[in-house]
Amino acid sequence: MTQFGNPPNIFALSVTIDRDFCHSGHAKRAFTGDRALRALAWNQGRGMLRARRRTYVIVAATALCAVLAIPWALFSSARHVPAFYRQALASNADERRRASDDLLRRASDLTNIARRERHWSGRFTDDQVNGWLAVDMVENHPELLPNEFSEPRVTIENDGLRIGCRYKAGGISTILSLHASAYLVEPNLLAIRLHGARAGALPLPLGRILEQISTAATDMDLRRTWRQVDGDPVALVELSSLGDDDTALVVESLELGEGSFYVAGRSEPRTAEQTARREAVQPLQQSAGPNRQR
Repeated sequence: MTQFGNPPNIFALSVTIDRDFCHSGHAKRAFTGDRALRALAWNQGRGMLRARRRTYVIVAATALCAVLAIPWALFSSARHVPAFYRQALASNADERRRASDDLLRRASDLTNIARRERHWSGRFTDDQVNGWLAVDMVENHPELLPNEFSEPRVTIENDGLRIGCRYKAGGISTILSLHASAYLVEPNLLAIRLHGARAGALPLPLGRILEQISTAATDMDLRRTWRQVDGDPVALVELSSLGDDDTALVVESLELGEGSFYVAGRSEPRTAEQTARREAVQPLQQSAGPNRQR
């Protein structure tokens, strides 16, 4: 029988191979590659952690800015002064007084014409109206304006009116503005349609505005009712009380243009019905008067 010698020692062989492999360049490269993979994985983990932290910081900063920006935006919006109101305030004291005197003179002339003649007409500018609001109303009729309101001004446009005033009460100071249109539904029935109100640039509910219009109509001996047109409140104001005890003024035409308005009508003897309607408003006016005193 042929002898092949002792079988190889597998363990010794594996140790020898491992030792030779470890001392070879292949082992060094394998070890270095493993460390590189572990370092890369660790760096990627740290990078993801940093990115997550940056995201949290950005989200928190954005939320904080939003929280701080909301009150500031509301404050800035409430302090906004509409361009039409700023322009209406631009005249000086002498110009305002001249405009006020001019309106009073033209109104007096129109009243005298209406007493003498059957038909009458006149045109008035928003400068004249603003002059009267700034001078004669303040000096002679301060009770027409509630304590919280001051410096009312109006701008007349082709599509309606823009009315503004300063409001100050309870630590709040802003410019209130109102966009409205005015037209005649029929002779001596004036419609005032309210399109919107703002405090600075912030939209406002119209409830308080409606109350002020109702009070003003009562103070002027004018009957009014409220309707709605496409969601807009409309005040229907009867003008039957215009004139004196003997003569009624019937307004037949009202036209708004850029910077002025035109009014025309006729004069006629006051009927018993007109007299009764005029007198019916007097108790309302007298009861409302004391509450409007400054």
